Amino acid sequence: EDSGGPGSPVVYRSYPGETARLIGGRQVSGFRPLTDSSELKKLPAEAKGKVWFADLKESGITDYGTLLNRGGYCYNGEPNPAAMELFFEGKAMQLARWPNQGYERVAGFPKADGFDQHRKANYQKGTFCYPGDRPQRWLGEKEIWLHGYWYFEYSKDHVKVAGIDPKNRSIKVLPDIRWWEKYPLYAVPILDKAPFYAYNILMELDAPGEWYADRDTGRLYFYPPGDIAKGETLVSTLDMPVIRMKNASNIVIFGLTIEAGRRNGIEMEGGTNNLVAGCLIRNTGQSAIIIENG
Repeated sequence: EDSGGPGSPVVYRSYPGETARLIGGRQVSGFRPLTDSSELKKLPAEAKGKVWFADLKESGITDYGTLLNRGGYCYNGEPNPAAMELFFEGKAMQLARWPNQGYERVAGFPKADGFDQHRKANYQKGTFCYPGDRPQRWLGEKEIWLHGYWYFEYSKDHVKVAGIDPKNRSIKVLPDIRWWEKYPLYAVPILDKAPFYAYNILMELDAPGEWYADRDTGRLYFYPPGDIAKGETLVSTLDMPVIRMKNASNIVIFGLTIEAGRRNGIEMEGGTNNLVAGCLIRNTGQSAIIIENG
């Protein structure tokens, strides 16, 4: 019923001379400098006086999404959606991480499970040793995630930390529940010297563009890369495509900005003779455009 006809398509477009935006998120307002002494203790020294906070509930935002296993190839069909993300002046910001740039390297294992002949390295399932003492700062953190090229040099995966053992300088990660339990990658095999970084850590909020959301209190902490009073701050809230078309035909989407959802920007299933042109699609939690059977 939303389809156009051959030679007379239905056209969704910006008004001439303007740019319409379809936003799968909400604007965050009410940012205040963080001055509470008990809160400042949770931050690294280099962030003092530079972090702002907002109560997301005051902006009507109560669904913060769930951080999930992502990356690599997924056996359970559609990739997991993103949790809530933060965008400032149209750019994606970084969940507070360590190191701020690049990667650290796995520094061996408490006890190796075996040796990978192809990659010429030891490996262990679900546990590895870290270099230095930095992770000892994270012992009070609520939910730590790791991004790494754990086993395949070309495949990155996001896994959740189960625990940190400062005595043995080791980290244990939870299984990647996207994989069948019988499949070897379910237990996350980790190669020696595999590159990784840690994120979603309030104690690592120490660089411009980093942020952290406390899901228990609804507080958003942000180290803005510019003037927070002048820049637009959005968080993604829509847990579905911004535009979804099913068996619709002869539709044109032209000159729109589509942004800030937790899933795909546009999904088309079935239908014929549809056109997306001249659009800016950015900051989506999954892909920009998905077309199936059309």
